[in-house]
Amino acid sequence: MAKNLRIALLGMAALMLLLGAGQAGASEVSDWRKQQEAQASAPPAPGSGSVPGSILVPGTNTSIKFGGYIKLDAIKDEGQNPGDFIFFNNIAASTNHAANRSGNVRFAARQSRFNVQTFTPSGYGTLHTYIEGDFYGTSPSANAVVTNSTPFALRHAYGEIGPLLIGHTWSVTMDLDSFPETVAFNGPIGEIFIRQSQIRYTYAFGPSTWIVAVENPESDFRGKNGGANDSISDQQNGLVIGPGGAVVAENAAPNFLSPNVLNTVPDFTTRLTTNQPWGELSAYGAARLLRADTGVVHATHFGYLVAGSGRIKTFGKDNVQFQANWADGGNRYIFYLFNLSGVWDGARSLESQQGMSGFLYYQHWWTETLRTNFGAGYLRNFNETALLGTNTAITREGEGAHINLIWSPVPSSNFGIEYSHARREFENRTRGEVNRFQIGGTLAF
Repeated sequence: MAKNLRIALLGMAALMLLLGAGQAGASEVSDWRKQQEAQASAPPAPGSGSVPGSILVPGTNTSIKFGGYIKLDAIKDEGQNPGDFIFFNNIAASTNHAANRSGNVRFAARQSRFNVQTFTPSGYGTLHTYIEGDFYGTSPSANAVVTNSTPFALRHAYGEIGPLLIGHTWSVTMDLDSFPETVAFNGPIGEIFIRQSQIRYTYAFGPSTWIVAVENPESDFRGKNGGANDSISDQQNGLVIGPGGAVVAENAAPNFLSPNVLNTVPDFTTRLTTNQPWGELSAYGAARLLRADTGVVHATHFGYLVAGSGRIKTFGKDNVQFQANWADGGNRYIFYLFNLSGVWDGARSLESQQGMSGFLYYQHWWTETLRTNFGAGYLRNFNETALLGTNTAITREGEGAHINLIWSPVPSSNFGIEYSHARREFENRTRGEVNRFQIGGTLAF
């Protein structure tokens, strides 16, 4: 790993010398999300809409705006190949020799995305709608042999008017301003990451906002080894079951829910955010109900998430970003701990599991167009070993880190080089890791 890190640092230093400090142009934003949200400054042209960069739909008072970007990633992995982005739950134990084939190279443009917005004036303010997708959908016909085709997948579909928002978008528990800028698609380990359908209300007061919402519920739990309905529950939760009901391994993509899940109430989420000259701070949380129900027996358990995050300015344009998250029956909101919120014994006992995560990153601006982001993240799952056992291939803890160099020679462009590391430890104390070198180029429209 030390050799890989030295190579990454030397590569970044060489790129910095090539780019230099005297490049023309200046970045007006601190990261890519704000760059996507920034409005065009050109004066309106005949037929233009109410929002810069939009056009007026003939015969209506609705303005429409198209946007998105094209991104190409060139990836080389050492250790394992977890996919087009480092999907932490795809990291296998080092004892799995087939997973440890090293040196895989991959080019991918799946992060590219397209969005459409509309703006319509009303007596209650502007009615704004937003639809966006990328190419991280799945399909049996997708392949990397001939066409490298990948399906278009929904990311956002929502509308908002005044303080009300309805539709599918980021959970209220996500504080995007606290996220570090990475070349990697998925960002840091330890983050809150979830999109789902919801109804939310935002109350603004001074430099602060308070958001409350009801969001789509999905009880995520595993079955106890040897318990009633265990083989069905565990297999649907991504476990590979061996003789006698023992857990042999965790599925590479444990995204399936038990057929005994019954969601009877929505999740309740909230976030309080304050924006000050020195930066931004947020406190947020979620309350939810886990329920297992076979139609004969049922079990319920209350779950929650409490967390805090922020982005604090330091010197010049430099800033530090952080998150700290704690869950008890709310692990679904911590990325890579989904399907680990509880354990069901197949009868009338459903126990919650606890989880914690967080990250700390720093962004340093070398010039107006050149910056470096570096930091690390951590997550820990406190498995109910009395129910699951200790010799199981279920995530116990993980860590990850990034260091990069990103250049924006002209507005709406980013070119970056990055080294990232991720390590996963299982409850049976086996481990797996991946080291990734990545170059990414993004051009927005």
